Amino acid sequence: MCGRYLYDKSEQVLLDYYNEIRQRGVEIPDAATDIIYPSSPVITLGANPEKEIVPALTKWGFTGFKPSQLLINARVETARDKPMFKESFETRRIIFPMSGFYEFSANKKAYTFSEPNNILYVGGFYRMYSDPKTGQRQAESIIITTEPDTVVGQIHDRMPLLIAEKDVKQWILDDTFAYQYQHPVHQNLQAQAV
Repeated sequence: MCGRYLYDKSEQVLLDYYNEIRQRGVEIPDAATDIIYPSSPVITLGANPEKEIVPALTKWGFTGFKPSQLLINARVETARDKPMFKESFETRRIIFPMSGFYEFSANKKAYTFSEPNNILYVGGFYRMYSDPKTGQRQAESIIITTEPDTVVGQIHDRMPLLIAEKDVKQWILDDTFAYQYQHPVHQNLQAQAV
């Protein structure tokens, strides 16, 4: 995935997630909606202690080994093998709800991929991280990628791991289910040149 996605609050489900966070007294920066870039605060879905699926804010990207390094994606094929990702994938899976995502062709032309009248649910995970400068703890999140379907494959060699809406809770809570979820669900994705 090429570092941008869309969160359009004119879509009622996405607006509901946004409003639910605000009703808990959390201020949501403007960067968390519209076109989303790496290092932005983002709205994600995860499990609370009662195992209910709730929206929350995380920062998109894991701080890397160097201060300026930001890791925004993890391959589903290797996420459980890499020391930086293994524990988070196994214990803190989340969903990135979105309107669509961007991919770039080999000649750097941008395309958006979306499904008309539906939001997309993308698999991911998070970790708690202490900022070395401030000491403040924050949740950092990563999007999981997989091999592209036939629509995205015409443009790019990777895509986000799309999770069916009916499978969101299982993805977050059921380890066996999540470990076997290696390919995107069939969606009616449409590509549009930007």
